[in-house]
Amino acid sequence: MEPFERVLFPTDFSGESRAALPYAAQLAQTFGAELHVLYVDVLHAHVSDAAVRFPKLDEYIEALGQYTGQLFDGLFETGVTEDLEVQRAVRRGVAAAPEIVQYAADQGVDLIVMSTHGRRGWRKLALGSVAQEVVRHAPCPVLTVRGGHATPSGERGGILVPVDLGPRSALAVALAARFSRWTGAAVELVHVVAPTPIVAYAAYPELPPVPVVEVSEEASQRLVELRDEAGLDPDRCTLTVVEGPVVLTIVDLAAQTGPDLLIQATAGLSGPSRWLLGSVAENVLSQVDCPVLTVREAD
Repeated sequence: MEPFERVLFPTDFSGESRAALPYAAQLAQTFGAELHVLYVDVLHAHVSDAAVRFPKLDEYIEALGQYTGQLFDGLFETGVTEDLEVQRAVRRGVAAAPEIVQYAADQGVDLIVMSTHGRRGWRKLALGSVAQEVVRHAPCPVLTVRGGHATPSGERGGILVPVDLGPRSALAVALAARFSRWTGAAVELVHVVAPTPIVAYAAYPELPPVPVVEVSEEASQRLVELRDEAGLDPDRCTLTVVEGPVVLTIVDLAAQTGPDLLIQATAGLSGPSRWLLGSVAENVLSQVDCPVLTVREAD
């Protein structure tokens, strides 16, 4: 895999969205990449004094340009973008996520780095999440950082990679190997063996018990194959097979080990199947506190 050439940082200029800027700047600096900073003006998101008096379109665009220019200047006062080639961009639309995805496609972006506000429960179900929409449809991997998360320390920590051993597992492991080579970080590959739900045995008592030992042995061998295919150093790569509920086990493991980065692959479900069944990747993204790099099967 080639180094990233264009890194996109979408922002609404809020304090939470700024949490991802140090990550975006550090990655762009590491890879010698262009840093694109995008602000999407969501047309119905606010009503200003100017809007009340029905300004002409050119007046509105001029005022918006001055306003966003000041916000951009304030963003770069932090100094994290020094010595970087930065491209500023403003787009207008009825929703932020589609504009971010389209900009990434138009500009050939290799990596999107953005904050997630971490909505949970009914609020997330009702309102959705810009970050999750971007992850679901982006043409490239997406690194999400929870608002308020500590900025990168520069220390080389670990990378946690949960894999389901399906066809897309190699994508996540390949990305982990890529980051490990560039940062020197150790990698842990983990596979969760999900037990058969009790309700299934109640409905179908003739079901044989899950051969956990055999499944775990096969999973361990597959993890070895994934590690070797990606070229990961065996001395810096831990292989873990554990039994339990998939999402809960991954979230608990992330809380216990405190990785600097979690890398996962997703099939990119959409429509009724995603709404009804959810996605392991999306649930992990919304519940862990560490930065999460998600790659879709189509990337």
